[in-house]
Amino acid sequence: GWPRLAAALGVDPDVAPGDRIVLSVPGTPRLVGTVTDRLSVGVAVLLEEPAPGTAMLLAEAHGPVLGVSTWCYLYGDDAARLAAEVGERWSTWLQAQSAPPSADSR
Repeated sequence: GWPRLAAALGVDPDVAPGDRIVLSVPGTPRLVGTVTDRLSVGVAVLLEEPAPGTAMLLAEAHGPVLGVSTWCYLYGDDAARLAAEVGERWSTWLQAQSAPPSADSR
């Protein structure tokens, strides 16, 4: 599961604690930080951008289906506004990844 999510995010699936990562996909704010923990199903990240914070990105494969769980906590004076913007745009991207193929793309 994690290798598929990492590929979609443009991240090396073999990242390790201490590695710096940049999550940037079209239409979303960048999430930049340092990997603090690497699990078989994902990573924990200490964020620097768009604000100080923490994030967890996890993915488990169930046959052809990929179950994704994400948590992102931002801190600071502007955290509530940024969290709303970041959350909405990343949710939109994640939902687009799970949409069934259209009849035109088959």
